Amino acid sequence: MEGPANPFGPEENPLESDAPETWDRLIEAVGPDSMLVVIGTRLGATLRRTVTPEDVWQETLLHAWRDRTRCKWRGLSEFRRWLLRIAERRVQDLADQEGALKRGGAVATVPFSALRG
Repeated sequence: MEGPANPFGPEENPLESDAPETWDRLIEAVGPDSMLVVIGTRLGATLRRTVTPEDVWQETLLHAWRDRTRCKWRGLSEFRRWLLRIAERRVQDLADQEGALKRGGAVATVPFSALRG
């Protein structure tokens, strides 16, 4: 199976650019629709009640933009894998938060010092 088409030349590193047009072209080349499908399969039924694949994708893109200079450009396929790892971590964070809520993680606690007097 062939990966996404690379719109960048062999010497071009799109992650070094601050230009929105370059970022847009890079993300479009990754195939956002297919990324949403993959993210949706990772969410599971419980998380899908509270979050959408689009929410996870947006957060993934924010993290990727912020950390883009730390990612070594090795081509479009490797960049896509990097985005998927970010998305999977985001889904895991959401699952952990959901689990904490089930265990009473959202219950407000009172410090012992407030119980005096």
